[in-house]
Amino acid sequence: MPTYFTKQGLDNYKEYLEGLENRLKELQLQVGVVTEGTNTWHDNAGYDHLVMDIRVADIRLNEAMAPIRNIELVTYPSSVDHVMIGSEVAFSIDGQVNTYEIVGYGEDDFDKFRILYNAPIIQKLMGHKKGDKYEAEFMGEKQEIEVLDVKPLSWVVNQQE
Repeated sequence: MPTYFTKQGLDNYKEYLEGLENRLKELQLQVGVVTEGTNTWHDNAGYDHLVMDIRVADIRLNEAMAPIRNIELVTYPSSVDHVMIGSEVAFSIDGQVNTYEIVGYGEDDFDKFRILYNAPIIQKLMGHKKGDKYEAEFMGEKQEIEVLDVKPLSWVVNQQE
């Protein structure tokens, strides 16, 4: 399955990956410092801690590389009639109202309510239209969902004007 990026999102994500790569390199360069004049495998807590940090940084980098293995570039639409990538959706779950912007990789920001298109909550909304009422299962429970509004991302529409 492809992972969706906009051109800007891909640029953002590449910067993020570069930061992870630089962090890993910085950690690897410290090996010589913590092993200088000591035994690297016996009674060297600094070395042991650094090895763990390197492993964690390497795992984070490898996991972060997964989305760029099968990229599909997309352009956010200037008009929408259903919930899709590039839309803002207001909905209620059992009466609690939420509003999220649905974005591709590299543009997600939970503090700005920008959520990846493949997040579980978003997957329950995809394809639905304003006014749709339906049940979906969340955390093992059936919950009532109502799509209150669907519109294009305001910051995308403003850029296109």
